[in-house]
Amino acid sequence: MKVAGIFAMVCLLMSTTAFGKTKKAKATEIKVKGIVTVTRDAGKITSVTLTTVDTTYNVVLDSTGKKIGKTEANSKIEAKGVVNHKGDQKWIEVKKFSTVKEKAKHKKGK
Repeated sequence: MKVAGIFAMVCLLMSTTAFGKTKKAKATEIKVKGIVTVTRDAGKITSVTLTTVDTTYNVVLDSTGKKIGKTEANSKIEAKGVVNHKGDQKWIEVKKFSTVKEKAKHKKGK
């Protein structure tokens, strides 16, 4: 009898997840500007972070994150992506990014 009850609970659990009856919260994309820092080990990128005025985000090392690491080290970028929290760390899965051009400062003549 106990086996039948456990089997019924397992079937119920599987049906709610397999057929999409449980809904995930939809992630919201944000836009942030910050400085890219890249950490390498034996030439291989091991981490990329994006430091803003308020916080530091760990960049997910998918194809876009690796591209940021290869091309934007020590650059200021604007990134659009989805943020997830893992413990006390913030992780951003970047969907799009662009380099931020710094405005040239003009000197006033006397």
